[in-house]
Amino acid sequence: MALHVLKKVIGGVLTLLGASVLVFVAMRVLPGDAAAVLLGAEATPESLAALRERLGLNEPLLTQYFVWLGDFARGDLGTSIISGNRLIDELKPRMGVTVPLAIGAIVTSQIIAIPLGALAALRHRKPTDTIVSGIAQLGMAVPAFWLGIMLITVVSVRFRLLPSGGFTSWSVDAGAALRSLILPTIALALVYSAVYPRYIRASILEVLREDHMRTALAWGLSRRDALIRHGLRNASIPIVTLLALSMVGLLGGAIVVESVFTLPGVGMLLLQSLSRRDYTFVQSLSLLVAAAVVVTNVLMDVLYAALDPRVRTGVAA
Repeated sequence: MALHVLKKVIGGVLTLLGASVLVFVAMRVLPGDAAAVLLGAEATPESLAALRERLGLNEPLLTQYFVWLGDFARGDLGTSIISGNRLIDELKPRMGVTVPLAIGAIVTSQIIAIPLGALAALRHRKPTDTIVSGIAQLGMAVPAFWLGIMLITVVSVRFRLLPSGGFTSWSVDAGAALRSLILPTIALALVYSAVYPRYIRASILEVLREDHMRTALAWGLSRRDALIRHGLRNASIPIVTLLALSMVGLLGGAIVVESVFTLPGVGMLLLQSLSRRDYTFVQSLSLLVAAAVVVTNVLMDVLYAALDPRVRTGVAA
């Protein structure tokens, strides 16, 4: 088990190094730079050159990369070359928006998706299965931003039940902060809850076909009881993997949802930093997100190995 975890950790570190190179190169390929954003369209070549020199943008790219990566490895996430604020200071209040949004969306999506997927599997090839599959297909075709706009139009504008956007700090009014996150959480959760039922259904159907499940059914247990008593552990393995993979798409969904509901979260900060060519913020934020995804994947791999001993012994990958 320890060797399995060590391999995953080493793979995660190599993945982060690759991600750091890709993020750094991508920012340098984009047209424009922070100096042009700061000085505007009327800036003279001399003033642009002077500002680029002061910001360190004229240093060799390898030097810029290793300075940034070294600072990041020491826990220094950097300072904005636009505002002069430290990234860690910018992140603290925004994490109070994005983290509850992400956790709420994941939990809500599972509360919706797991019963639907299980119901579709237990009612395989029956009208219930067809209806659940159709709803899932329809949900996958609905963009998060459109769903967010519809929720604002109906819930906020028409019935005035919840705020349409903005965010009140938890320290100021926890109730108002919670109400501000309800619609964004629903919008993000509904998008993901449409993805999961198909995989949950397929996983449960595969488990129901295994020998020990057929034995349980032969002893007189119903499909539902046999699944609850003997099949949920095996059926949960693909679901755990899917949850880990969803962390990547969750960031994109959070950026869209935060933009629609004007939430001052991490996704909005990343979007604003990208538009301003704030290299330090974009690079460090992107690498932080990559680190979160890698850590989540390692933890999920460990959980996967705990659920299925064949993984850690090398019998099954």
